[in-house]
Amino acid sequence: MVDPVPSPARHPATVVRWDDAGSLGASVAVTTRWGGVSAPPYDSLNLGLHVGDEAKAVAANRAIAAGAFGVALEDLVFARQVHGTS
Repeated sequence: MVDPVPSPARHPATVVRWDDAGSLGASVAVTTRWGGVSAPPYDSLNLGLHVGDEAKAVAANRAIAAGAFGVALEDLVFARQVHGTS
């Protein structure tokens, strides 16, 4: 299921949910890059503090993501995703 959620950006934040995860005792969803406040090259819904984006923008983006998920920011877990083999 995809849930568009209004945000301060040009595009709404989008959440893609994995509904079957509930049978495993989890709630799982991912976001797209749209719906945040980060400036290029991190635009717009960057959730990573480790890539050089402004911490205030990442904090705002994480709050937007929490709202899109329908939970408190404190309830979310953020991973450090790595693309590649090194």
